[in-house]
Amino acid sequence: MRRMVAPVLLLLLMLPGLALAQVSIVSSKHNLSSSGTGSIKASSESQICVFCHTPHGSSSIAQLWNKQTTSADYTLYSSDYITSLPSYPAPAQPKTRSKLCLSCHDGTVALGSVYNLPGSGGGSGGTIAMTQSGSPITTMPAGAAGYLGTSLTNDHPVGYMYDRTKDPELADRGLWPWNTAVKLDPDASTGTVECQTCHEPHNNQFTKFLRVSNANAALCTFCHAKTDYDLSGHRNSTAPYTPPGGTATTVGEYSCRSCHKPHSSGGTPYILRAAEENTCYESGCHGTLNPGTNTTPAARLIQPELSQPSAHPVNTFSGRHKNVSGGESQTQLGAANRHAECMDCHNPHQVRPAVVKVNPNRGDLRISAALKGVWGVQPTWPTPPTTTLTTNKVTFEPIVTYTKVPAPTDEYQICLKCHSNYV
Repeated sequence: MRRMVAPVLLLLLMLPGLALAQVSIVSSKHNLSSSGTGSIKASSESQICVFCHTPHGSSSIAQLWNKQTTSADYTLYSSDYITSLPSYPAPAQPKTRSKLCLSCHDGTVALGSVYNLPGSGGGSGGTIAMTQSGSPITTMPAGAAGYLGTSLTNDHPVGYMYDRTKDPELADRGLWPWNTAVKLDPDASTGTVECQTCHEPHNNQFTKFLRVSNANAALCTFCHAKTDYDLSGHRNSTAPYTPPGGTATTVGEYSCRSCHKPHSSGGTPYILRAAEENTCYESGCHGTLNPGTNTTPAARLIQPELSQPSAHPVNTFSGRHKNVSGGESQTQLGAANRHAECMDCHNPHQVRPAVVKVNPNRGDLRISAALKGVWGVQPTWPTPPTTTLTTNKVTFEPIVTYTKVPAPTDEYQICLKCHSNYV
């Protein structure tokens, strides 16, 4: 049997929109042949397409699929925010096309394991010998940049339906189908977010095989429309910023990527770059741990201030803060869960430069724009009785009731959700 690279390339080039893509795959990490430029590649196999496609003896999966597929069960992403939304559909396992990607990236199937070996005559499965930096390997090594494993808890969600009726902070993409490069599987109201929603495996034009450029976080904001984010300081800052391993840009241009990492994140849930407040510090803006570089951080250098004896104990507790729709409950703020995190006072998607504004409805009471988007409580004090004082404590403190305020107009409303008998 003749070598298969020519017919497979011809087949793929006949598919609409892939001609240019095939030019770029040769120099990308998805070229697993011995001529590949990445550290992981075949020891001697020279064909490029055979690792995923074959013209004969393919699996029953579409696209003349040649790679042995994974049968792994995955632990999927979840968060307090998602589970707090009313009746948001629970995700299923990744769909078939996502599993095609995961057959390499989850580390459970040999990278060179194919249904049809080159030159076998069709249907004769086997394994192509693979190496990493010259050393023999079988599956994708756990330390490799593309390794995801079977726990997808620290990766962008897959298997989720796109339901704006239940999550209003998803972008309104209009009527189905979207007919855009970014789409669900299928491109319909019943579709789910899958690997191919963001990635095109044949084309590395936008790096990381993204379907569209993520300059100014355009790919992120294609789906995510966080309330007032377009007006926030994090979205509009022109402060110079160089991300870890990246090129010089600005805080506003790097945008979502300053805090979030879509794969193998350090902070779960919410795919944060690091756990909790360390994301704020290590972003390069608010701390001294920063691997990124913000050349003008002095006015926003918060980490040393939170190390002072009189500071909120932000660095003391971990894992107690709950990001839930409508704000935490009294139980979640109670004595057993007492905590203070950056997000208790600041909403990173709405925060603006801390210009103090006078509230015209409350005389000279004020609230800083840096506190925008954080919930609070409004106390109601009883009118003191003329004879007997109604009490709820032996210290004869009057009973005070509280009403949760989703958008506080006065700073004390944020303070009192912790510094009162609300909890």
